Amino acid sequence: MFADEDMENSPEDYLEKQYRITRPFLSNGEFSEVIRVEDRITGVVSVVKRLKKTVHGAMERKRYLNEVRNFWRVVPSPNIIGLLDAWEQRGRIFMKMELCEYGSLHTIMMDHKFRGGFSEDIIWRCLADLAQGLKCIHDKNILHLDFKPANVFVDSRGVAKIGDFGHSCERPVLDTDGKEGDRCYMAQELLQGHCDYYSDIFSLGATILEMACNRIGDLPGEGPEWHRIRDGNLDFDLLLSSTWDPHALPVTLPIISPPPELSLSQEKAAAAASSTTCDPALSTPTSTTTTTTTTTTTTAATATAVAAAPPPQPLPKRAPLKFSRALLDLIGDMMQPAFRSRPFAGVIVTHPRLIHAFPTVDSNGLSTTGAREGALASLLKPSYSIC
Repeated sequence: MFADEDMENSPEDYLEKQYRITRPFLSNGEFSEVIRVEDRITGVVSVVKRLKKTVHGAMERKRYLNEVRNFWRVVPSPNIIGLLDAWEQRGRIFMKMELCEYGSLHTIMMDHKFRGGFSEDIIWRCLADLAQGLKCIHDKNILHLDFKPANVFVDSRGVAKIGDFGHSCERPVLDTDGKEGDRCYMAQELLQGHCDYYSDIFSLGATILEMACNRIGDLPGEGPEWHRIRDGNLDFDLLLSSTWDPHALPVTLPIISPPPELSLSQEKAAAAASSTTCDPALSTPTSTTTTTTTTTTTTAATATAVAAAPPPQPLPKRAPLKFSRALLDLIGDMMQPAFRSRPFAGVIVTHPRLIHAFPTVDSNGLSTTGAREGALASLLKPSYSIC
């Protein structure tokens, strides 16, 4: 429903009358904020996204209402966040949506970046959810145009759901101005005036690439690498090794412990070396000679301590994560520069590996036995919960 702009109550009064705010800010962006609310009558918990500023002018109002209209058209869907209600009041737009208890996919990916990344099985399962969500959007003749991990949310069952339709539009797109989402996931053809289903598919491929290479937050937004990736030069060995972090070893590699701290006997040895080197006559810092001698003494003590400590174990070179050729080829197909040759979302969901990832899902990506375990269910931890 859309409330009349001339209602007596202010937006805050209406919101507080219907709901009790249980968490003021789940997210706080430049143009909008998301709050967690509880219905005062039913007790159902949900979230409300509201604009921060009042809309001025018919064109600006149309642009913001566009998100609501496109959102309504694609729900309900198992892989789209549920839009439960929407209203406009005093020039501000509000959207009530289902609560995804585990926040964004971006949050989960950031956590796993420092714990070895994702297994191929998890990536296929996540791809199944995301491709099915895009298929539902595209079936309604709508383009998302800002697909990225931060706009994918995870519910209590681990199901990945697409949200945030602020950049969405109906096709055909006659003007690509203002249709650019996050440049790290944006397809290059948008800069050339081309925009269609294939633009969302590129962003999906970039997201899966980021999961496979464990590069969340590292994909470039500009520069030579940005162009190299979009020109089809996906050197997976380079991508896998270019962000080597000794504290983020793949789960298949042994964890190399840091050198142990000096033992008590080693500390005593270092102290003894220091005392025998120092000259009491030079202990008072009264001249440049004193300073030089003290520095030399400290250096000698440090060298003795380091020599007494066991040599640090060399870190292994990063071994490329073992992914199947099927996954790497599909990523390449989704991100290929020949944008009109990228597979449709409806084709991706029929990939044999996606069907096998969920035995209870048919060739259309739909559940055959009702509710199923979510793609990310095995990864969820209480610390992810935003409840």
